[in-house]
Amino acid sequence: MTGQTVTVKSSDPTNHNVNFQLRNLNQNPLIAPGTTKDITPDSAEKLPGPVSCSIHPWMMAYWLVLDHPYSAVTDENGNFEIKNAPAGTQKVVVWQEAAGYVTPASGESVNIKPNDTTTLDLKIDSAKVK
Repeated sequence: MTGQTVTVKSSDPTNHNVNFQLRNLNQNPLIAPGTTKDITPDSAEKLPGPVSCSIHPWMMAYWLVLDHPYSAVTDENGNFEIKNAPAGTQKVVVWQEAAGYVTPASGESVNIKPNDTTTLDLKIDSAKVK
């Protein structure tokens, strides 16, 4: 989340770098063996962006910096839960690394009732994630 500090560390005996390729966070600091670097994003992102090590290209992840706490990562079965979302009509955006947006990029409207559980059933074309 914006303003939240993330500590990037290397416990390896070799150098790494952390190549942040986000619109509002474009840095590529070197992380020496056994050291840390604190990163505090100050602006929200509209899209997930890759974070990688240019020295070791197989090391890659995606970050999405948000300005609100309503997000989740799916479990091994593809399920997720977002607790304490405000009641009313909200937009849910689902993105997957290989498939891209599963919902429209602008979000899918979901009506959340006060003190209730709302279920949203989404399907990803399996051909898009192979």
